[in-house]
Amino acid sequence: MENSTEVVSFVLTMYGNIGNFKYLYFILAMLFYILVIFVNAVVIVIIYVDRNLHEPMYLILCGLLANEIYGSTSIEYAILTLMAYDRYVCICKPLHYNVIITKRKIQQVVLAVWICIFVEVGVLLSFTIRLKLCGNIIYKVFCSNHLVSQLSCSSHREMSHINDLVFCLVFSVVIPTGFISFTYIKILGVCLNSSKETKQKAVSTCTPHLVALLNFGFAGFYELITPNFDMTFLPYLLLVISCVYTLICQPLLSPIIYGLKLAKIRHALYVIILKHFS
Repeated sequence: MENSTEVVSFVLTMYGNIGNFKYLYFILAMLFYILVIFVNAVVIVIIYVDRNLHEPMYLILCGLLANEIYGSTSIEYAILTLMAYDRYVCICKPLHYNVIITKRKIQQVVLAVWICIFVEVGVLLSFTIRLKLCGNIIYKVFCSNHLVSQLSCSSHREMSHINDLVFCLVFSVVIPTGFISFTYIKILGVCLNSSKETKQKAVSTCTPHLVALLNFGFAGFYELITPNFDMTFLPYLLLVISCVYTLICQPLLSPIIYGLKLAKIRHALYVIILKHFS
């Protein structure tokens, strides 16, 4: 028998009984969130200001960093998939890179990615708003669509979960993962039959992308799996740290490995600092 109620708020229980420490938690979370926005925004501004950085690779990077500010994991994986294609063309078809990868094409693809993701969000939201909720307790430090749908007690819950899962898996995971795997298989094939210099170029080019993929994959896998299992046996501090990593550390990594580690962006930042503060 359903025992649904009108839920107007959610209780995030992982904060625990922290008493007056809630103000400290709030201040620290706010400062780290400001840091996330600031670091990503700085790299975006550097790319916008320096015309030498108006290249396809940096336009893709801007899309990734803008997503880190916005916070959509689906967009991030789509942008990482586009980056994988960029790396594939750069290594496997270097003589045709400037023909295949153009600024106009990248702008169109990034725009299409953002439009598709908003459509996806709309579809998932349409599933969720039809659910009747039997509770408002969420065992996290933040709220998400998947966590809200788990509170459902309506007869459509299982079908909604199936639709939710299939839609997300096919459009957000299966297709991008298959395409990324294809690009790296091709890159590996080229490297096996190439010179030492080509192999070194491939390693230096693909390593940041692989790190970003692993970083995203770990955070996404953790957030998808943990709501389906009883995680109370884990230490409370470890659970909080894992959530903080997803919210703060994960979006901070992209501007570091893709932004400040790139020589052109570091040089552009140095020039801007000298110009305005010397």
